[in-house]
Amino acid sequence: YTLSQSVLDNGTVRGEYADEGAGTRFAVALCRSFIYFVFLGSHMVTHIKLALYGNRTESIESPEGVGGMKIPSIISKHAMCYTLAVILFALLARDPIVNCLGHSPMLTQHCPEGETVMPSYQVLSMLGALNLYILASDYCVFSIRIAAFAFMFNRVMSEVMLFLFGFAVLLLAFGTG
Repeated sequence: YTLSQSVLDNGTVRGEYADEGAGTRFAVALCRSFIYFVFLGSHMVTHIKLALYGNRTESIESPEGVGGMKIPSIISKHAMCYTLAVILFALLARDPIVNCLGHSPMLTQHCPEGETVMPSYQVLSMLGALNLYILASDYCVFSIRIAAFAFMFNRVMSEVMLFLFGFAVLLLAFGTG
């Protein structure tokens, strides 16, 4: 995500945009396409499945409301993922490369239509990056929980092995008598 979004402004030379080069334009378009199809596609499939099949296992309304309105508990549990999907969809709609598809050079983001959507695209890109970092911190907490479980599992397993060894010695000592 960061790689494709960091090439928003390639610099200017006396008010004119510097030549991006075909390789840079292709790489940025490829990275953004990957983001839109893989991230947005997987989020949309996940959210559609949750909306259709999640109501069978979870309550439909949350006990607390937001501004007097009740929201589905599925949405409240996956709020950051829903937010990321909405931001990615808005990024796709406001992408300067998509808005400049009919202009030359191919896959450029610097055309009159692209320049008009660039400020809103930059803000949405910043919000998307912030959302991804928040989701990544959530995965870090999950990773720490797994590491703590593995650490405690090793400690407990050594105690269990000592108990089993002591029990085997006890059986051997009193079983041969």
